[in-house]
Amino acid sequence: MASLKDQVPPHNLDAEQATLGALLLDWDAVGTVIRFLRPERFYSLQNQKIFAAILSLYSKSIRGDIITLIEELRSTGGLDGAGGPAYITSLTDTVATSANVEYYAQIVLDQSVRRELIKISSQIIAESHNDTMESRSILEDSQKKIYE
Repeated sequence: MASLKDQVPPHNLDAEQATLGALLLDWDAVGTVIRFLRPERFYSLQNQKIFAAILSLYSKSIRGDIITLIEELRSTGGLDGAGGPAYITSLTDTVATSANVEYYAQIVLDQSVRRELIKISSQIIAESHNDTMESRSILEDSQKKIYE
């Protein structure tokens, strides 16, 4: 049995790609998902960069599509780090419609929360082994981190 440290953190690349593809198909959906999704919620660094560029376009009131997204990434020097034009173009091939964009984005969020819980749990374990810390302090700090 593999140890926990050898396990790949929870993620769903299909949902990440479907979210980004659906946003490119229906720009109005960006307003829905930005209420609960941030770039760091994506597991893939490429997808983080793409979502950040989508948010940048949205904040400038530029209607996003494949071309404007590629240009936004190119202008910031992030195009290669985002997978290049071929990857960005392929995102709209992952979904036929934007109807389920909020559902896809919720999957991305759920996986991100799971990763964060693993991180917090690891910190709690490490702190619990530290004899110089009071257990009450560890408990209070842990509760704060979980509820954030």
